[in-house]
Amino acid sequence: MTTEHNNGIENLVFPSWDDQWFFTPKVNKYYSRVQRISKEHIVKLPRSWELKHKYTEVEGMKELTNELRSQQIAYDKVLCVPKPEGIFEVKIRSFTWLPYKSLGLVMEFVPGKNLSDLMWDEFGPFDEAEKKMETGMGKARNLVFEFGDCDFKNAIWNEEKQKTYLIDLRYWRLK
Repeated sequence: MTTEHNNGIENLVFPSWDDQWFFTPKVNKYYSRVQRISKEHIVKLPRSWELKHKYTEVEGMKELTNELRSQQIAYDKVLCVPKPEGIFEVKIRSFTWLPYKSLGLVMEFVPGKNLSDLMWDEFGPFDEAEKKMETGMGKARNLVFEFGDCDFKNAIWNEEKQKTYLIDLRYWRLK
């Protein structure tokens, strides 16, 4: 692990992530910043990658670094969040674009269904998933987290483990 300084922002940057598939599919067809990079991992790319005209690379990396810190604290406090691995250089590939390298937040892939999609499944366990989401948010508040964007789209129900995972912690902050 190396430490880089960009305009006063300290980023923890690991060597490249070697365990990658040849093709990097999007996890959500409408949201291209989160991509599956292996059987067990996804990567969240900096916002600057998606909206270059609104965010600088430094701002995008600052956002990812803050998300990594929040996610690591939440994971260490036994909240139900994907296990963060760190910020790594990854190779991004798709069917239509040439491969390129980017820094990104690598974390555990959680198979399941987004609560916003599960809400419309009349035979799905939405009520149980929602209760577990509310319990997780309550634990986060008790651990002195402030957060925004508490939406069903930021929670994944894992049927196998019967757990609701809280995702997208970029707006989480310690009080």
